[in-house]
Amino acid sequence: MRRGVWIAGLAVALYLVGVAVQVRYDRRSVREVFQPGSVFNTSDSGLSLAYGYLQAKAARSGGKGRVGVLRRRIDPAELPARAVVFRVLPVVVPFLLADEEVEEKDGKEQNKDSKDEKEAPLELEPETDPWQGRPLLSDLEEAWVRGGGRLVLGVDGSYGPLSLDPIQGETQVRKVFPLWPGVSDLALDKPYALAGPPLAAGYAVFLAGEAPVVARIPVSAGDVILLSVPKIFQNDRLGQKDHLALLEGMSGLADGRPVLFDERGHGLGEDAGVIETLGTWGLGPLLAVAVLIGLLAVWRAAVRTGPPDRDDRDSRSDAVELVDSLADLYDRALRRRDAVRLYYESFVHAVAAETGLRGPALEARARTLLETGSTGAGEWETPAVQGDLPRDRFDRALRTLNQAFRRLQDAKRK
Repeated sequence: MRRGVWIAGLAVALYLVGVAVQVRYDRRSVREVFQPGSVFNTSDSGLSLAYGYLQAKAARSGGKGRVGVLRRRIDPAELPARAVVFRVLPVVVPFLLADEEVEEKDGKEQNKDSKDEKEAPLELEPETDPWQGRPLLSDLEEAWVRGGGRLVLGVDGSYGPLSLDPIQGETQVRKVFPLWPGVSDLALDKPYALAGPPLAAGYAVFLAGEAPVVARIPVSAGDVILLSVPKIFQNDRLGQKDHLALLEGMSGLADGRPVLFDERGHGLGEDAGVIETLGTWGLGPLLAVAVLIGLLAVWRAAVRTGPPDRDDRDSRSDAVELVDSLADLYDRALRRRDAVRLYYESFVHAVAAETGLRGPALEARARTLLETGSTGAGEWETPAVQGDLPRDRFDRALRTLNQAFRRLQDAKRK
């Protein structure tokens, strides 16, 4: 039963290790899972190079600025006042999320006395613009920008009151406002122009023909940068023309401003964890199967089959059994006379090692320690009778040798 539990546990551990290795080294998954414009996307449409470049730039500046990832909504109470937030190709619009939160809260507070009084869903006519009346910034974002923040908004479609129009005719890009020195040329592919009411409060920085493609909107102490060509910051185009210099100029790292890339706009909220990431990789079913196998293994280990195992243990020492087995072996393999002779030779070797004596002097010293009297050390060397020793003589010889070993040890201590 225990062996089955260990096998199940090993299988689960190997599975988790395999998942971790795949998440860490599978570049294909990283390219396919994260949205275009995400700093975690390492494909041509990602911003991983822009993120890595600004991080390296901040590291070389000696802590003058820092670069990170934003996974929560912009809140003046939590975000640095002079920070710069890049929101490039967002697929989740913050003010729509705020509307959903308000609707969810209002739904919980509704009067439950009558189900017939529920508010009917809003029905839009086909010609109605779903963005009509939407602000460019949420209330918290506007408050943060007014306090000195900068929001770099790069979109490839409608975003609230901001829209994009195809450029007709000439598409030669030129700089029309002296901002970000060293940036004068951009490489555009099928450019779109910025359009909509927000442009009335700002001014164009780059024009394609006569249409604005990069604009700045001052908002009190902060500003909003609008781009209709956000793909210039993607991995496959960041090294072209002056795109890298434009990224660095917008970031404000030279002034020590913190830089954050908004990943909440790509669906990565602050509650994103390991489970959500594994589910995004398509490993959710396998993870569920692994959990189920683990639960079954625990349940199976808790159910006993057959009589219980004995818990009592043998308290005898292995050393005692070893001595008994050696005594039995010697008793079978040696005669008593041979055993005493070998024991005596061992004693003589011990005396030689302790005293350094050799020859007759060694033999005399050994006989002195033995104090040969009734037994006599020479009896087993030149026995007076043939055959084996009687039991009583064997016991006496054994006691004499044991006492001689003790005398030798006593003399060594002195």
